[in-house]
Amino acid sequence: MGRALRTTIRAAFPMMAAEGVKTALGIVAGAALARALHPEGRGLYAAIVSIATTAVLIGHWSLNTSQIAFWPHRVLRARLAGNAVVIGFGMGTITALLAFAAAAACDPRTATPALAIALASVPFTVCWLNLRGVLLLRGRTRLVNQAQLASGFAQYLPILALAAFDLLTLTAVVACWAAASVPAVLRFTGALGARALRPARALAVRQLALSGRYHLGLVAFHLLPAADTLLLGFLHSPREAGFYTVAAGVLMLVKIPTEAVAHVCLPGQVGGTGSGSRAVTTHMLGLNLVISLGCVALIAAGAACALPFVYGPPYAASVAPLLALAPAAVMAALIKPVEQHLARLARPRPMTMITLSALALNLGLDTALIPAWGATGAGVASSITHAVTAALMITWFVRSPD
Repeated sequence: MGRALRTTIRAAFPMMAAEGVKTALGIVAGAALARALHPEGRGLYAAIVSIATTAVLIGHWSLNTSQIAFWPHRVLRARLAGNAVVIGFGMGTITALLAFAAAAACDPRTATPALAIALASVPFTVCWLNLRGVLLLRGRTRLVNQAQLASGFAQYLPILALAAFDLLTLTAVVACWAAASVPAVLRFTGALGARALRPARALAVRQLALSGRYHLGLVAFHLLPAADTLLLGFLHSPREAGFYTVAAGVLMLVKIPTEAVAHVCLPGQVGGTGSGSRAVTTHMLGLNLVISLGCVALIAAGAACALPFVYGPPYAASVAPLLALAPAAVMAALIKPVEQHLARLARPRPMTMITLSALALNLGLDTALIPAWGATGAGVASSITHAVTAALMITWFVRSPD
């Protein structure tokens, strides 16, 4: 086990480093953004990004699940990259247009140029996620790391430059966010080449059908942060949404090492036998539990001093939501490995039932807790939801056949 642990960490370290550089840039840029836009503007920015992120989640169509399921078939895997591009741009464009129309219908004031800019990036982001899934299955983590760095520089360096000249506005920040996915897509497609990007229509139909069976449940679960942010703005205030997004953003640091472990272990989960996949998944669960607990403990210990110092005195109010949300970060680190293993088994119905139930639970808890407790109530709701979801998914993993 010690040798396996060292091997996993050694393989994951470059990905942790790339994501760490991007996150460090994001923290510095986020501090400049928070000071320039203030909590109210930060909340509006979070709402716009939440709408665009929701469009990405829907347009992604959970294509990674079908990529994992079809990967053992060597004849089919050669066409997965081409389908990733075609399906990504097609589904991304459709969901971006629908999201703008829905926002305008619900509240015409939200149909702003800033929202249009954010939604224009959706096809590129969906394509990026689709291609990244294929490249991770191929074990091409170096290329993924390079794209991560490129996207980080494209998003955060312009924000820092604008902040230096006191030119940072809501629309400018949204434009920087929207530009982040373009360099990654160009890097992926250029490295793969035209031959590897040829699509296969019959396989695309099969992918859409299989992924669609997972999609509703996975979208429901991944919508939890966006639902928290939007409900905070609706049931309480944009100011509380701003506090919550800062807390959630800081806890995203936990994902750097745990997601790296999940990504580098993915080929082992998918390419081996059933018992081999189970062993890799169990190894990932133990490692991610230790890593996430350590990261959360460090973040919680320094939050009271670090948040006001980095983001400004008003953001001392983000400390309580961060502590309330901390257990969710640990549970999310455990859910990812199990999610990948269960996608290999191609059994979408139980996963969909679990994740849909999680969304319903979260919405009910948000409705009960946010009016009285604001961002802290949203953090408590998310932690309870993630704990229940992790318990159900791990139980299913333990009981599922190889």
